[in-house]
Amino acid sequence: MGLMTPAPLDPSLNARLRESHAELPLAGGRPNTVLALPDNRLLYLAAVLRDTPVPAPALSLEVWRAFRYLLVPHGVYPLLAYRLRAWPEDCRPPAEVMAWLNRVFLSAAAPDIGGNPGLPRTF
Repeated sequence: MGLMTPAPLDPSLNARLRESHAELPLAGGRPNTVLALPDNRLLYLAAVLRDTPVPAPALSLEVWRAFRYLLVPHGVYPLLAYRLRAWPEDCRPPAEVMAWLNRVFLSAAAPDIGGNPGLPRTF
């Protein structure tokens, strides 16, 4: 994989996401809760899911934790960790958030390592 340069996302994406999910609600405690996020967080989440590096929003650790908590019902932590690991550092969340995501990523992979007889033991 070559070096990635941050690319801007279409600013109309938020409105289009909110419109499309009016009829096809997302999971969560309340349907479409993720779509109520401020535009900068919703665009960042869309960028990560699309694997399109963009600068991380400037958020406090408390706001990052709330953002993370909101994503619980969607089960996307391992995917977020996998994608963000390859992104330039200025496009990643703070180190504390990345460390947590990496632990979740490794925990998700752990049951398959050695727990599945079809896979070779790696350690």
